[in-house]
Amino acid sequence: MKRILAWVVALMLACAMFTGVMAEEATTTIEFFCVKQEVQGIMQEIIDDFEAENPSIHVELTYAADGETVLQTRIASGDVPDVMSLYPAERTYRMLLDEGYIIDMTDYDFMQNVEQSMLDLASYNGAQIAIPYTLSLYGIHYNVDIFNELGLSVPTTMDELMDVCAKLKEAGYDAFALPLNDNADQISERLISAFDGENYKEFEAVAAGEMDIHDVKALQALADFILGIKPYSTADAMGMNNDSAHSDFINKKAAMRLQGSWYLSTVKEADPDFNVGLFGIPSPVTNDTIIPVNIDTGFAVSATTENQEAALLFAEYMTRPEVATKYYSVDGNINMIKGVTYDKAEYMDVYNLVMDGKMSLTQINLWQEGVNMRTAIAAAVQTLYMDEDVEAFYQMVNDAILENYA
Repeated sequence: MKRILAWVVALMLACAMFTGVMAEEATTTIEFFCVKQEVQGIMQEIIDDFEAENPSIHVELTYAADGETVLQTRIASGDVPDVMSLYPAERTYRMLLDEGYIIDMTDYDFMQNVEQSMLDLASYNGAQIAIPYTLSLYGIHYNVDIFNELGLSVPTTMDELMDVCAKLKEAGYDAFALPLNDNADQISERLISAFDGENYKEFEAVAAGEMDIHDVKALQALADFILGIKPYSTADAMGMNNDSAHSDFINKKAAMRLQGSWYLSTVKEADPDFNVGLFGIPSPVTNDTIIPVNIDTGFAVSATTENQEAALLFAEYMTRPEVATKYYSVDGNINMIKGVTYDKAEYMDVYNLVMDGKMSLTQINLWQEGVNMRTAIAAAVQTLYMDEDVEAFYQMVNDAILENYA
């Protein structure tokens, strides 16, 4: 009996000691909020690796449909994730520094892991509001096999593009899968960015009464493009959303899609053997091909977190070349961490244009503080598509400029 009692006491002491050790190694939990659905899988893999290296830290990955809206709503209510992905070139996110929600990352050693020429893209008033992580490219994705089947070359002018559209339609394909239902805002803003990278100056001139809306060259090109591709594209673009556009493209009903370089992972996930390419949108304004670029992902750290040391450790981990390379493996964007080599064959032509300096920041990053014309231009494009009334299109944009810039 004494022996049994001794064993029980010993077992209880061992359990107590084990519990004490576990208490000493209590897990710190931080939240990483990711706004991009297409990188959820690789981010979980990276988090698993981080936790294996840092067993006292647990990273909770969160994502919500319409992640941008959810993130902004949460921050506005004071519910700030410890670490978050965001779009640091956009003014909405830059203001988070002034409002005390995110930290200035300028003086942290791990910022040296970022290509130094790219740091300004995620800076605001001399402060580094985020780690600029990936640079997205925007253009026209196309089905290479369909182009080869019909003997089509990549168009380099708008006239050539319209000719390609006509030949695709004649062969039984929709030229473009055009989701104006839920993507008109991005499509419109990226198109005017491609047509004229300095379009924002003309909007300012219209607001100041120094230019007539009909003389804004990018708007002329936008109206011509939307009405030009309409007969050859999705029969019901107003009823088409991103998901149905993706379905039409993957299932070879449509030969082209307006999308950013983040789309590559979505295509390859649906069909690893899909032969996709990307070319730039030819501009009738500049008679050239200029690629709209944007900081597609930046990582920011909360200024209000109680676990800032753990949050910064995770941020530092994301800047390691081997980690960034892993992220890049499923992401079509240019990674801005030193040591990551861009080798996406599908996008190499457009990548080379960017490396040659043929790029411009998307207009949303250049509009004046407090100005966001995306929703207004999208509404004007949707109305133009339905009614084909170019004058009404101009008037809607003109009214929005006067209201936004007031």
